[in-house]
Amino acid sequence: MDLPDDTDNWMLVRPSALCAEREAAQGEDRTAGKPKVPLGVIYVTPGIVETFDEDFTEVLAALRRHENGDWGAVCDEDAAENDSALTFGERILSAYETEHGTIWIITEADRSATTVLLPAEY
Repeated sequence: MDLPDDTDNWMLVRPSALCAEREAAQGEDRTAGKPKVPLGVIYVTPGIVETFDEDFTEVLAALRRHENGDWGAVCDEDAAENDSALTFGERILSAYETEHGTIWIITEADRSATTVLLPAEY
């Protein structure tokens, strides 16, 4: 998925916001050490902003799972492709069930950006 040229309709999540959330979650069960997936710049789509109405707790939890190699609710074939992508530098797609429905997280092959979106926005 290529990021749109017009990013005015997308929300950029500042790394400091994610870092603050990580620090707050230190007591949670997380994989120790360096994340498996560098996230790059993190974008959320308008659908995510509207759906989660400023409470991004579930989105941030999904991002933590994604960066640690927990692909969520993808099929076995997609999980195997994601595992391979860690070695061969391909795009990674994960899916997570939230209180508001399914969200997808896509990290680009070059690890420059990660986008959180609703499946209908793909």
